Amino acid sequence: MPGVIINCYSKIGNMCLINTGSIIEHDNNFRNFSSAGPGVTTSGNVSVDELSHLGTGSVVIHDIKIGKNTILGANSLAISNLKSNSVYVGSPAKIIKKRKIGLKYL
Repeated sequence: MPGVIINCYSKIGNMCLINTGSIIEHDNNFRNFSSAGPGVTTSGNVSVDELSHLGTGSVVIHDIKIGKNTILGANSLAISNLKSNSVYVGSPAKIIKKRKIGLKYL
């Protein structure tokens, strides 16, 4: 999408969507079917597992791992690892619920 910046040594898996104005710093790893909303910023060495979504304007700091099928809400700040099958919001991000496979959330 327009205005995306992806720095060196980042790995982007198949069918990932990196939206308008997102910044993906060095050594990041986005896996299959992950997406980043507009204006997302990830620091270095971030790992986003498959089927996960970073909401609009969210920030993920250095060395954070985001588990499979996880949502980080808009304008949220991830300062610790996010568990799989979960929804996180806030600054700093806190878990608000677990996701059940097969239910629609968006």
